Amino acid sequence: LRAFGKENYSGLICHRAVNGLDSPCPWCPMTKMVDGRFHEHEFYSPIDRKWFDLTAHAMDWHGRAAVALYRQDITPEKEGQNRAEFDKRSLETIVNHLPVGVAACEVRDGQVISAVLNAPLKELLGMDEKDFALPSNGIVSRVNPLDRALVFRSIGAIRDGEEPVSF
Repeated sequence: LRAFGKENYSGLICHRAVNGLDSPCPWCPMTKMVDGRFHEHEFYSPIDRKWFDLTAHAMDWHGRAAVALYRQDITPEKEGQNRAEFDKRSLETIVNHLPVGVAACEVRDGQVISAVLNAPLKELLGMDEKDFALPSNGIVSRVNPLDRALVFRSIGAIRDGEEPVSF
């Protein structure tokens, strides 16, 4: 509890002692507990300006009903996740505004597992992401015959670590 800046919390109400609030914290797990347990994967504390993972467990504390709260600062992970989501949205915006057909695919064992196609490629191929990822449509059929040698040589070089991938 010293992390909250006080030595003695005796007789203080939680929301006042920990966060200096006059009413319960909006993220307080006490009212959300089910069967003596609650877990909130993440919440943002505007007071701390940090993201936390919060778990609460009902317990017996020397004969008195109590709740143990565990919170872990996940700010670095959450900020990284937010940056990745922003980068993904930015890339999607760029790719969707290119005047040429572009697709990004996840391939396993020679099969397209998932795909993202921009509008020009959807129009050119006459298919959407689901159709593009169907097992019956081999990878080779998605590449123009004139480009196949270059595309597969490049993919092999990336796979074998001969050519770096950067974003």
